[in-house]
Amino acid sequence: MTRFLLLHHPSGWLALDASRIQRLMARPRLVRLAGATPYLVGAFQLGDAVIPVVDLDLRWGIPPPPPTLQDQLVLAGSAALRAGEPRDLVEGHLEPLPPEWAVLPQARPLLQGLVAFPGGVAAALDLDRVLEVPENLSLCPSPTPEGWSDEDLRVLEERASAYARESSHSEGTPSRALALFILGGERYASDVREICEFLTVGQVIAIPGAPPAVKGLTQIRGRLVPVLDLAVLLGRPAEEREQAIRLIQPEALLAVDRIEEIREVQESSVRPMSTGPGRGLWRVELPDGPAVLLGLSELTQTQREGRQVQGGPA
Repeated sequence: MTRFLLLHHPSGWLALDASRIQRLMARPRLVRLAGATPYLVGAFQLGDAVIPVVDLDLRWGIPPPPPTLQDQLVLAGSAALRAGEPRDLVEGHLEPLPPEWAVLPQARPLLQGLVAFPGGVAAALDLDRVLEVPENLSLCPSPTPEGWSDEDLRVLEERASAYARESSHSEGTPSRALALFILGGERYASDVREICEFLTVGQVIAIPGAPPAVKGLTQIRGRLVPVLDLAVLLGRPAEEREQAIRLIQPEALLAVDRIEEIREVQESSVRPMSTGPGRGLWRVELPDGPAVLLGLSELTQTQREGRQVQGGPA
């Protein structure tokens, strides 16, 4: 089994080999590249490195949607990809691309095959081919004219500066990948090594007499899996939540409000919370705001033992 990141693209679902992804990041302000091919829409500085950005739509020869401040880039190696909205992390097998596959035929040379997941089928991108860029690129002195307001450009400039500072202080330091998510208006994080996949909460069958945190059981590919409300485990009120994190061990779904992204962070940014309602937990300092780091497997175990963890705001 291989772990894939699913991207929601207007042409359909796309899949990227998650082992190749260094991080997901909000789009910084881009600078033009002299003499670059059309699908290289610009570059930004990350520490001492200049990272070219490939637009997948232009790579396929179709017009891309207009850029927005909500755009995210996938950083893989020495280049970044603008390809769609990152959604879920799933496990699956890479199957050969059928000869009759007719969705975006111009994209076929850039695909490795198909990946089946609970919500459908995704086309797996060959990142080596997609992110192939010419050597000896040089930055132009003026930024790419993108038609954004001065305030938009200021935000992008701040993002690019934050990424550069983060990278310059992190070379050679330990890091790990965290899944960021929202629960009750607060931001939380968890180590992706605990997570099997992200799902939407389907039909839940209530269990009479179950503890308050147990919403019930749901069926996932023929298996009955318990659904827990993570907010209740943290001592907060129960609410209806549509998204969930599926743990590897113990097998369970933890209902949350919204999955944000997967991001690689430096170990030095993780610090204990010694005061307040979150005492005993850990805080992750990120360029765009902090998050409370949770051990989801441990939290689930506390439910079995009848204990509760108080999770304070980030």
